[in-house]
Amino acid sequence: MCVLLALAVAAGAAVWLILPVGAVTVTGQTSYPREKILQVSGVTVGDRLFGVDKKKTARLLEANLPYIASASVSWRLPDTLVLHLTKAVPVAAVPRTGGYTVLDAEGKVLETPADLKAFPGVPSVTGPDVGSLTPGQALGKPAQAKLASAVMLLRAVKAAGIPQATSVDVHDPFQITFGHQNRITVLIGTSADLDEKLRFAAYMLTKQLLSSDTGTLDVSKAAQSNQAVFSPAGG
Repeated sequence: MCVLLALAVAAGAAVWLILPVGAVTVTGQTSYPREKILQVSGVTVGDRLFGVDKKKTARLLEANLPYIASASVSWRLPDTLVLHLTKAVPVAAVPRTGGYTVLDAEGKVLETPADLKAFPGVPSVTGPDVGSLTPGQALGKPAQAKLASAVMLLRAVKAAGIPQATSVDVHDPFQITFGHQNRITVLIGTSADLDEKLRFAAYMLTKQLLSSDTGTLDVSKAAQSNQAVFSPAGG
């Protein structure tokens, strides 16, 4: 009886190991058609379900479909392979020769357009070195640190109630700036006392300055001097 039971278990295990993929399910958010996702994944109905390399399949999807921020692969018994996808969101456009490199918050290259007409609201970010990276590739560590600094500033600007940050410059950590509505450059200086500096900036931009004003708003010393200084363009 023990021998028969062992044989039965072994036979059952063998069946599971050779079980074919009966269906592939795509879940999550994505802008890619299902056919494209399946093509890139390399998985087809009839493949061995437990023979699918889940990590390799996820890497293929993330590298070859730039607007997939992350992918995970799992099994749903008895015969379904599940591809769960998270959509990448553009947060920055770094100027480069001949155009821009559009990035998500993790530093993944999404597109390299000649202009930003298709990306209204995505700010231009100066500082990260994007080199000759192509869609699907990621920034190196130094450039990623610069991008992280820019993303942090953009989030803080939004939290402070400042609308329309159209650009950020983090190439010099002692002279950080952001552009407001393409007409006012706000000088932050370093990231020290950032919330206090942005409090002054928000007050000046929304309560004091006119919608026609252009120039530079210096809040770099606002936390110490308790004031912000506006210099009109051409003044």
